[in-house]
This record gives sequence, structure tokens and C-alpha cells, in this order.
Amino acid sequence: MPSRRQRVERTATAIGKDGCEGDQPHAVRPNHRPVDDDRTQPTLQAETVTVAAIESGAELLVEAREIVTDFQAMIRRKALAELDLWIERAKTSLVAGFVNGVTKDRAAVSAAISLSWSNDQTEGQICKLKLVKRQMYGRGKLDLLQARVIGAP
Repeated sequence: MPSRRQRVERTATAIGKDGCEGDQPHAVRPNHRPVDDDRTQPTLQAETVTVAAIESGAELLVEAREIVTDFQAMIRRKALAELDLWIERAKTSLVAGFVNGVTKDRAAVSAAISLSWSNDQTEGQICKLKLVKRQMYGRGKLDLLQARVIGAP
């Protein structure tokens, strides 16, 4: 029976670095999933039919979907003046719980809409740190984690 190392080496030679096997042409793999501008709109005809069937029997769902779509559009357009109107419209809908949260944290929502600042870079670094930490679970302490994070590209 081959050792673990021999099995790993055999697998590594059978599968190239990009994950393609043998002599097959190497496919170009994107490093990220493409993001649609409007994620709430169905893309396939079958999805369109399904959504239409659901919406025909539930008018409250149609209204909630429109309210959420309007909120997303307001955020993308940075239209702070529309926030009060949106809150009044959405208070009595199915998304009333979300509206209560927006109302309680109105200063943060207003800042998110009006300012160009973002914490994406910070969130990305935190995500990277947590990934490295999960990969190292049980293998080392803070010194090894620090070496991996600081030495990581």
C-alpha cells in the first residue's frame, strides 16, 4: 500500500496547479464571482415565472420587495433626502422590523448614505485574519499567528 506522501505526490502530478486534470487545456478561472447590478431581478425565464406565481397570491410580498429594492436604489444613488419618505412608506409593511432598526440607528444610516467613507478595507483584513486563524486551529499560539499574518502576502 502506498504511503500518504506517495498518494499526495501522485494526486499532485495528476492534477495541475489550477485543478485541471492531465493534458486537458487549462481553463481560466476568475478570481471572483461576477456581481449583478440588480440582484433582486430574476435572470432566467423559469425564475420569472416562479416569482410571478408567488407575487400573484401575495400582494404584501410584492410591496415588501418594492420597498427593499427602493432602499437598495437609495443607497446606491446616495439619495439621503429620500430616507424619510422611505421610512414612512415602509413602517407598515412586512419589513417593519428592519425599518425600526434603521430608525434607531438613523445617524449611522445617514452617514452610510451621504459619506464616501467605507470600512471595506478593514472588513477585508479582519476576514483574512480569521481565515488564517481557522487554518491554524490547534497548531500554534500567538507568535505563529503573528508570523503568518505579517508574513502573508
